[in-house]
Amino acid sequence: MKKFIFILVATISFSTLATAQKSRSNNKSSSNNPRAERKIAVTTEGGWKTMVGTGIVGSYYIVPQLAVDAGLGMSLQGLRTGIRARYLFMNDNFSPILGVGVNLSNGTFETEHRQVIEPFEIDGQMFDGFTADVLLELNRTIAAQLLTGIEYVSDGGFVLGFTIGYRARLNKSWDTEFAIDGTTFDVADSIINGLDRIYGSGVSIGLNLGYAF
Repeated sequence: MKKFIFILVATISFSTLATAQKSRSNNKSSSNNPRAERKIAVTTEGGWKTMVGTGIVGSYYIVPQLAVDAGLGMSLQGLRTGIRARYLFMNDNFSPILGVGVNLSNGTFETEHRQVIEPFEIDGQMFDGFTADVLLELNRTIAAQLLTGIEYVSDGGFVLGFTIGYRARLNKSWDTEFAIDGTTFDVADSIINGLDRIYGSGVSIGLNLGYAF
């Protein structure tokens, strides 16, 4: 499933590139790009598995069609910070984009739950009670991100952006343990997959709103 999502994002990106190149060739004389004068932008970013979770992103347009972003925000793991580079395919107010970056989520916490199960009866048969211990330790997560999307910057400086991509976890960022009466068992794949969906790899969707100076 993860490979399919990554291939889908890559396909969309290459399709965007082809469309943008065609549009540029049909409009070579266009120079309506406010990024040439407005080189700095500050936007809010929100969504799912975005570069900063929900937070603030600062952008610097090295040239009108190449931007570097850095930001800080809050995610389900706590503080998240990230950097990325974006290429804008069209020299205009509106442009498809392709970007790549890395982000770091703090998320250092540990939780432990103990549940005591009393002796119980099923269909007339008695079963012994037991004590179940569940431990989850969530550490810092380092992730890489590939994204595509669109960005619009008005002549007056209003910025609107939408991105879709894939966030890939690069490190082992959690430890889990499940024990019954002191005997440890392997954690089920469903638990691992659930943690990955929330804290790890997966599809990212983001929306940016702000102003370019």
